[in-house]
Amino acid sequence: MKKFLVCFALSSCLSVPAFAADMRMPVKAPVAAAVFSWTGFYLGGHVGYGWGRSRTDVGLPDALDCGGGPSCESIAYDTNGAFGGAYLGYNWQVNSIVLGIEGEGGYIGATKTVFSTIAPDHRFETSYGGYGAITGRLGVAVDRALFYGKGGVAFARIRNEALDDVGAFIPSPDPEHIGRSNTTRVGWALGGGVEYAVSNNWILRAEYLYMQFNNKTVFDLGDGSGGVPPATDPSPYTFHDHLHTARVGLAYKF
Repeated sequence: MKKFLVCFALSSCLSVPAFAADMRMPVKAPVAAAVFSWTGFYLGGHVGYGWGRSRTDVGLPDALDCGGGPSCESIAYDTNGAFGGAYLGYNWQVNSIVLGIEGEGGYIGATKTVFSTIAPDHRFETSYGGYGAITGRLGVAVDRALFYGKGGVAFARIRNEALDDVGAFIPSPDPEHIGRSNTTRVGWALGGGVEYAVSNNWILRAEYLYMQFNNKTVFDLGDGSGGVPPATDPSPYTFHDHLHTARVGLAYKF
């Protein structure tokens, strides 16, 4: 009887650890974090600042009272101002490479008015208006960060003026010596930036974009007709304009 009790006690002690092992809860494997994808449409808005350079070349024979010299004046000046707008695009991601196409549009408030160093009554002015750009994008994604470059076509409403005898005579300015353009100018754009996805839908952006616009040439009434239209010898005015922009934006990814 004693031997039976001893064997029973030993078997009970040995079975308790095995039973406890069977009662342990199963351990789940860790779940891998979802990888963010840049593929998809997005829509956003941006604000920023533009600064650039405008130049007006005044040609012969006598535009802005050049005096019949071998050349006329060429004056360059800075233009700057705030701007804002919206952008829409689509990205395709292949591994870490991101390709995309984007359109943007808005308003540029850059403007400047200066007077010539040759004569204080020669006034030059440049002001921007609505603008747009269509660009392709190429970038490298590092998880939720995207570093990219972009380039394409740009267009903007630009108003240029070159006036003579401003405030000096009546009529002011001299109607024979007015170079004026107020048209939509086409050019090219090149830049780049960085984006960061703060969530699966909201994306912050910081970007730089340079826009170079095609030159524009207009003609005044000329002096060849003795001041009586139609002009027989008009003088050309050629306007050159480019703009740097820096902006920050926020977009929603669909």
